[in-house]
Amino acid sequence: MTPDELDRADPAGSIADAAKRFSNWGRWGQDDVLGTLNFLDEGVAGHIGRNAIWRTFP
Repeated sequence: MTPDELDRADPAGSIADAAKRFSNWGRWGQDDVLGTLNFLDEGVAGHIGRNAIWRTFP
């Protein structure tokens, strides 16, 4: 959304409309609970695990 697309009289309504347009709810069916995690397969998950740098913070 650009500033020109924002309805200055109702900015909250403009943002709510954009959120509905760009929502992924229901993309993988009604029973889906993972959302975009559906894009991760075993190969991607393994790659993430091999390349992760773990640090703890006090």
